[in-house]
Amino acid sequence: MAAVDSHALKPLLLWLHAPGRSLPAEQIAGAIRAAESWLMRRALLRLTSADAGRVIADIIRSLPAAPPQQVADHVTQQLALQQVSSTYWPGDAELERALTSEPVYTKLSARRLRPVLEAIENRWRAETGGGQVQRWNLAIEHVLPRAWEQTWPVEGLEAQGERAAAVHRLGNLTLLPERLNAKVSNDRWESKRSKLQEHNTILLNSRLLASVGEGTWDEEGIRRRTAAMIEAIEQEWPVPPGHTGEVVGPRVRNASYVEVADLVVAGLLQPGTVVRLGRGEFKHVTGVVCDNGDIQVNGERHSTPSGAAWSVMKRPSNGWYDWMLEDGRRLADVRAVYLGKEQARERSSFDWERLHAVLGAIPAGSWTSYGAVAEALGTSAQAVGNHVGSCTRCPNAHRVLQYDGRVAPGFKWVDPSDTRDPVAVLATEGIVFTDGLADPDRRLHAGDLQGLAPHVIERSEGTNYYRCQLGRGAMHFEDAREKGYVGTGWLAGVDLTPYLGGSPDDWHQTFDEMVLETDQIEHAVAGVWAVGQTWMVAQGMKVGDVVLTPTGRRSYGVAVIAGPYQYVPGAPLPHQRPVDWLGIEIEHDDLGEKMRNTLRYGGTVQNLNAYAEELGAVVARLRAESTGLGPI
Repeated sequence: MAAVDSHALKPLLLWLHAPGRSLPAEQIAGAIRAAESWLMRRALLRLTSADAGRVIADIIRSLPAAPPQQVADHVTQQLALQQVSSTYWPGDAELERALTSEPVYTKLSARRLRPVLEAIENRWRAETGGGQVQRWNLAIEHVLPRAWEQTWPVEGLEAQGERAAAVHRLGNLTLLPERLNAKVSNDRWESKRSKLQEHNTILLNSRLLASVGEGTWDEEGIRRRTAAMIEAIEQEWPVPPGHTGEVVGPRVRNASYVEVADLVVAGLLQPGTVVRLGRGEFKHVTGVVCDNGDIQVNGERHSTPSGAAWSVMKRPSNGWYDWMLEDGRRLADVRAVYLGKEQARERSSFDWERLHAVLGAIPAGSWTSYGAVAEALGTSAQAVGNHVGSCTRCPNAHRVLQYDGRVAPGFKWVDPSDTRDPVAVLATEGIVFTDGLADPDRRLHAGDLQGLAPHVIERSEGTNYYRCQLGRGAMHFEDAREKGYVGTGWLAGVDLTPYLGGSPDDWHQTFDEMVLETDQIEHAVAGVWAVGQTWMVAQGMKVGDVVLTPTGRRSYGVAVIAGPYQYVPGAPLPHQRPVDWLGIEIEHDDLGEKMRNTLRYGGTVQNLNAYAEELGAVVARLRAESTGLGPI
């Protein structure tokens, strides 16, 4: 249950094993298997588990009327009857479509993915009567390495695109007793094959080697192995015969946002679909929807519609509204169909999917205000309040309060039948209320939210703007300027190179508890924040992004990210990114009042994209004055 971040099945387990109930063992096992399949399949598709507790509670209330010999059938039938998006039991076809094409390594956290790989291993072992693997002791390893370009190269843009799409798919993942070092992990197939042979008692490895024989590991092997692993998943977590997982009504996702890949998996977009920019001067530009949901434009793949649009227009835009199909529909219209709406609303200047991601990052035991969320995302508090009050997809909406810590008047849960008191729910999460006001020490401000979810604050592909604090009181600024880097010192004794390419969720699963000990951090939220900041420095910042660094004298040095992450053990800030310093400093008083107030935030990294236009103009002016050059 920990693997799917839900304790919804505990009440059912307690009921089934209650003293004096004496249910047949096969009925208990059948009921548990059905409930586990329902929960795991939803987890694999990244569907919400918010209503899982209510569904299980309803089933428990109905169980006393079921004969002891029919308990398993009763639980199975009740789950199969679920037909709304928030509770349905996904069928085999949907599971196959998703797991065949999705980069599961980046979509699922390691905490969720490892038990799936272990379950496949145990399913195959059960076929030969072998013993089960010990849970949680194995490391996830890519067979085709994440950094494949140097040691596993292919010729041509199309082949390179296929390889990039395949690297994170289910069939390219295996388990090893220990994580390989970066050199071995990224080495050629011959070296990787010998390492897998050392651990051929693990069937995930021995069957892979048997399928390859004397050949090499490639995209076709990944495709075949993916299919075999999906079959094992369907056997481990089966659905009743004939069950298709039909959804009646609109789909509601618990993911931070709907992606183009979701539309492909749902069959609403076909790989190879041609899309065209709808803007006047760019109407000649076309893109192609790839099988993993990327949009390929001019030979380059982009993971978001907005990123694909930026690559052409070189300015921020909402790509969901900019890209159009040949029949005149926008991608936003296709997304609306997926969500059960007839047509997308007219263009909005703000993409609320980013809000959903930020809300999803607020941990239990913390609260924030509408104003803080608005500041973090660059919109207004009223707009945030209006959206949260009417949205059916906002996670953790009860953790967003008024500025003084009161629950907003008229607050409603997503489920209209949910009558819980939000104050009581927050209290169970650890927040103390005094005279109706939440504990101010548990409050997250805009900078904290940016630290918890820095990866969703980015404007799009292209130049992003950040502030990076180089030690307390800017104590390492001169060293960083002399040696050409920006960096951070959290987790100073850990080389993060093997973890590059992992999602923020992967990093939080790996480092949240570790950083509390290594950096002597007292509060869990501060640990989450530190890991998020470190992820942003190590891999969130892109080459070409602009970084402001406090100098300690009410001014900011300006640098441009020039290269990938480097680990420099023994340095004051060992996690470094090489930069090109522009030779200019921005005086604090030269910035607008709102931006000056924002820069009072004391964290390591702060996203400044809300002030991109102002910063771009200031940098261009100072460069022109000092060097005769203009914008970066």
